[in-house]
Amino acid sequence: MPGWCSEYSCSNERTVENRNHGITFHKFPKDKDVRKKWEVALRREGFTASDYSVVCSEHFKQADFDRTGQIVRLRDGVIPSLFSFPFHLQKLVKGRATSTSRSAEESLSVASKDSPEMAASHPQPQPNDDHGYALPASPTALKTKINEHLARVESLERDKKKREKRVKTTVKGLLGDLRENNLINEELSEKLAFYSDLKMDFAAKQGHEYIQDCREFSLTLHLHGPKAYKYIKHNAFSGFPTCSRRGRWLRSVDAKPGLNKIMLDMLERRCQGDPAKYESVSLMLDAMSIKKHVQYNPHTESMSVTMATGKRRATCFNNIELEMLMHAYGEFQHVFRKKSNTAAAAKERETAWENIASRVNACNPAGEKRTWQQLKMKYKNIVQTAKRKKADSSKTGGGPAPPPLTQAEELALSHNTGRPVAEGIPGGSSSSECTPQDTNSDGAICLITVCLTMDGHASNVSMCNQLGCELKGDPREPLQTSFPHPVIGEKVFVMMDAWHMLKLACNMLQAYSPIATTTGQIHWRYINRLHDLQKDGLHAANTITDKHVYF
Repeated sequence: MPGWCSEYSCSNERTVENRNHGITFHKFPKDKDVRKKWEVALRREGFTASDYSVVCSEHFKQADFDRTGQIVRLRDGVIPSLFSFPFHLQKLVKGRATSTSRSAEESLSVASKDSPEMAASHPQPQPNDDHGYALPASPTALKTKINEHLARVESLERDKKKREKRVKTTVKGLLGDLRENNLINEELSEKLAFYSDLKMDFAAKQGHEYIQDCREFSLTLHLHGPKAYKYIKHNAFSGFPTCSRRGRWLRSVDAKPGLNKIMLDMLERRCQGDPAKYESVSLMLDAMSIKKHVQYNPHTESMSVTMATGKRRATCFNNIELEMLMHAYGEFQHVFRKKSNTAAAAKERETAWENIASRVNACNPAGEKRTWQQLKMKYKNIVQTAKRKKADSSKTGGGPAPPPLTQAEELALSHNTGRPVAEGIPGGSSSSECTPQDTNSDGAICLITVCLTMDGHASNVSMCNQLGCELKGDPREPLQTSFPHPVIGEKVFVMMDAWHMLKLACNMLQAYSPIATTTGQIHWRYINRLHDLQKDGLHAANTITDKHVYF
């Protein structure tokens, strides 16, 4: 068992005499990482500690020991740091030469020249290069440096007060400051000019909430000019809303499926202020894939259900299919009226709907095959329509008579006898005569749609044709790109999105090349050749890149 210290130049041996002198010996730690640090700290080439290697206490600091118990122990994670290495193993410690240390040296030299008698009687200490942040030893130099920093602080405070005074008057002055710093463009300046007469203290908190003008101004500025918003918040006015607060405001926007009511209300207010500018609008339509989704709004305590699945809609049911559906449902009515919710009962109901689907498909073998899910949804729709017609027939107050029940709807009501049926006037309705004051904002036309913009999908083209356009007629005849407004009778023009139409044309040319025209054939290889010429270095400026060819 070795009893010598593992340090390079240490000759301490584990003896009773050394123990009486207070020298203790400590084994290398079992943790591999800490053990490796100990081996590196010893700086012995090729040295690997064994389970019996030790280091004496003379190579540790006093703070590294735990002497609270009877046995002297090392604290966790300590590393030996006190060594007497030879010169070639010592680290060269070079002091930091910073601007502060250099200025301190210069101030010391100036002070010594100013008072040679004092320097002779009281020798000045040498500057310490180890710490660049050390204060000058001369009181005169120290006072000079403090005065310089105080003057700098006062100058910065004056500049800050000037900026606050300039921008805290009105938003108009703030916009001028932003334009001088090239932080906003003319378009954004025109949008924010609406708030020019507002005082800058409008952004101050009123209790726990910001006023409405502050919300609109801050959201508009951050949306169109985030750099300008950051400049105002950090340099001019610190009372602007934080990022988390803006996020809560944006989450409170009514974003239910359908038309955005907030946008319609805003356009209505703008139209009342300037009808000539905001009366005519363009409606842009877009489509997206929607899945079944149920969302709860805790603020309004309402549920929003999306039933669209993105699947192709089934064609209309004929009378024979509807009649067979109703009669088949009547035969399996005892299965559907069971109140059991077990897996066996659910399987029995599914089997019944499959039998109904096979009967409906058998009566129309040449038609579309219906799934049992489609038939189940169709039956529910028929029942709801029949109940609504029956409720409308019981309403009072005049008005046109509701349409009569169809044979399928009468059969659906007969299947649901004995169940609670909603009759009478629905909640929220009134039996009094409708007056102009009762009409909602949809009745008072304020905005006139003059153009519809959409992608060139087949569904959009079909919708435009049903509205009154002629977009799939004889290609030799001019297209009918407008339809009459359903209320005022004015023309509403249809405009397909140009970029989407170019993409469709590119896809068509690539898929069906060559395309015959009255002037010749159009080949996709022509575009490939133009792209190859561009890659060969011709620089024809045809703006064709790889993404136009390899897509």
